[in-house]
Amino acid sequence: MFRGNGLHTWDASLMKDWKFSERVTGQFRAEIFNLLNQTQYGNPQFNGAGGNVPFGAPGSFGASQSTPDVANNNPALGSGGPRVSIPGSKHLSAATRSTYTALMRRLQLRVNECVVLRQIAEEDAEELSALIDRNRAHLREWLPWLDNSNGIHDTARFIGRSLEQAADDNGLTFAIVCDGELAGVIGQHYLDSLNRRTELGYWLDTVHQGRGIVTQSTARLTDYAFTEQACNRVILHCAFGNLKSRAVAERLGFVQEGILREAEWLYDHYVDLVVYSMLKSHWVLPPSVLCYLK
Repeated sequence: MFRGNGLHTWDASLMKDWKFSERVTGQFRAEIFNLLNQTQYGNPQFNGAGGNVPFGAPGSFGASQSTPDVANNNPALGSGGPRVSIPGSKHLSAATRSTYTALMRRLQLRVNECVVLRQIAEEDAEELSALIDRNRAHLREWLPWLDNSNGIHDTARFIGRSLEQAADDNGLTFAIVCDGELAGVIGQHYLDSLNRRTELGYWLDTVHQGRGIVTQSTARLTDYAFTEQACNRVILHCAFGNLKSRAVAERLGFVQEGILREAEWLYDHYVDLVVYSMLKSHWVLPPSVLCYLK
């Protein structure tokens, strides 16, 4: 708002938001400037386009009949401009994506009567951090990130990155929830929309192992990638010696494509990675999971 001796202007703005889906929203906005319709004299202290020369120059006041923003062809910057209608769109910056994603409904994928995949969220930080600590020795055998996860702050950063990744349509991360308890994590390392492929990773609490939870959860997320994310190819990388993880891929019919030699640094040594893949044209959802999608 521009103010001066005897000069006051009022502006008004009206907005209406619509939510078409979880990811698509629309906004109508109308703005009116200079409601009082007062004469738009220039700012006498503004020495430039749209203003006037400094005080003391005789006969100079009001030499420009507009405020500085109008004279610079940008009436939306402040009051005093003509009445305008400004259509536009709004893009969420990376700094606000976490806040935006927190307002979205958390995606949930039912696996069976006891297990659901629930999109990870900030409120999971404490429970997930405690779960990692309880399984630290077990997870460290095959997962390379344990030394970089040493408390709730590291877990919260991981969740924040996962939320930004989801907001960028670059993959989803889920908590594996069993009978209401967080039992592990499964997610997509990336979502390559151009080549229509994704890569999955997972880990599970030792207490919940031996019940087929990871196999069924992997089947559920694989099916979601094919049916909802338009993927044609789902990839799994398993350490050569991680027989339990490899068994998940093989039980689901993933094809072993080859071995990446010394492809991952595991604290003090390299490990080979076995590459498995599933194509959409070859995918058959196990009946144990299919019955919960009907």
